Amino acid sequence: MIKKFHSFILVISTFSIFLLSSCSNPLDKEYHRHTAEDDYRRIVEMEKLDSTQTRLLAKFMVEHGLIGSHILEYHATYRDILNQAIKEDEQKRIEAEKNKVQKNYAQLHTLDKLRNLSKSLKVTIIENEILEVLPEEEEPKAKSKAKAKKPEVAIDKNTLTYKVAFINISQKPIKAFKGDVIFVDLFQSKVKGLTLSNFEGIGVGDTLLQVIKLNLNEASSSSSISTGLKREFIKPEWHPERLIFTDGQIIE
Repeated sequence: MIKKFHSFILVISTFSIFLLSSCSNPLDKEYHRHTAEDDYRRIVEMEKLDSTQTRLLAKFMVEHGLIGSHILEYHATYRDILNQAIKEDEQKRIEAEKNKVQKNYAQLHTLDKLRNLSKSLKVTIIENEILEVLPEEEEPKAKSKAKAKKPEVAIDKNTLTYKVAFINISQKPIKAFKGDVIFVDLFQSKVKGLTLSNFEGIGVGDTLLQVIKLNLNEASSSSSISTGLKREFIKPEWHPERLIFTDGQIIE
């Protein structure tokens, strides 16, 4: 009888040790919203995870707890949550690498296009002085001996004018070309863009001049542009799109 009792005690002790060992790792505990903060603190204190895993677990619980993630609702343990967090982080890393490659390809394609078009059409943009606006002429009055005053010139400080010189440096006449003048600020953010299409043609070695204007008030009206733009904060850039020669050849 005593032997059976000792055997029973041994079985109970073994089972208790098994339960304690299985619950000793806080990662195996089931997630509950009301204990999540204390459980996470215990996981950190027991140093069950490295710094990266700790960050991923916390980020996942915060982000997915706010949007109601399914994995947090179906009796998942913290180990399950960690595995899911690692999986999603890897997916995001792969997607970021993919986007980086696509962005680099787009930049290389743009640079290649710019180089090809620049071999045929050279573009120079020069800022003019502040645009002068003459007042409207008044009707002539009765002759007077008083010397007539020279009309005052109004200065429009909000309008920037630029001279754009298009020079055909190729060996063939250009029939037409198209491109954009992009105005950027100090952050290289687009302020405004103007599309220029020319069908006048440019002979070999000839230069075509064109004047463009930018109104700072109109540029500042966009919700994506900060107020307080000044002429010294604006820089024009030429972005070529397509060039057609008289023989039908197209560069784009």
